[in-house]
Amino acid sequence: MNPELEKLITLAAADGIITDKQREIILRKAEALGVDPDEVEIYLENILSQTIVTEKEVAHAMTLRRG
Repeated sequence: MNPELEKLITLAAADGIITDKQREIILRKAEALGVDPDEVEIYLENILSQTIVTEKEVAHAMTLRRG
């Protein structure tokens, strides 16, 4: 993955959500850089799924702390 594109995706996904507008911008940037949009979609889904897992792990840890 192109480092510039990775940085853009990381910034967009920082809150765990990628809006339609952010996705559109990312895909336009990918096209301009010659990156396959299908690869970008897979990468985006991977990043978002990692965020969801992390949030679930935090919620589980909080539950354990409360005992």
